[in-house]
Amino acid sequence: MSSETGFDPELYKRFPTTEARPEGELEQLDEVWCGPRRPWEWITAINNNYIGVYYVGAAMLFFVLAGVLALLMRTQLALPMTGFLAQETYNQIFTMHGTVMMFLFAVPAVEALGVLLLPQMLGARDLPFPKKTRAKLGKSKRDETVIGERRLLLERFLQQVGEKGARLSLVHPLLHTKCDWH
Repeated sequence: MSSETGFDPELYKRFPTTEARPEGELEQLDEVWCGPRRPWEWITAINNNYIGVYYVGAAMLFFVLAGVLALLMRTQLALPMTGFLAQETYNQIFTMHGTVMMFLFAVPAVEALGVLLLPQMLGARDLPFPKKTRAKLGKSKRDETVIGERRLLLERFLQQVGEKGARLSLVHPLLHTKCDWH
């Protein structure tokens, strides 16, 4: 008798099996589920524990970068009349500090916790789509990467810091122009 999905419940009687295990099964399982042994295997690992550690590492890198930006802001606030930072540069650093902390640190840190903890909480051996999760840190189909996008954001910031009149803020541009309605 089979169920409406086509599964035969009689198969449950086979488990746990008392039959002899196939020869070489344990060695094959050890080979498939072992951790990376060589350096290039660490880069291409798709186990959720390694991917989660990569996410944590990327989040901590941007946490340190945001800390450097905070240190620059604190220095300007401690020495206000020395001209350590120009007003425009201070505003850009303030904006970038908030952006880096929210989008480049907090989001990946929470995602790292999910990648690390969720499979263990569910009792699964791995993520449902480990290669897709890994692709977010590595190359994806469109050659975009999470780290590459973040690097581009920071490069644009550093490029605009030195340009006169360049703004990197989340303020609507119409607020900076004088408007005469008459």
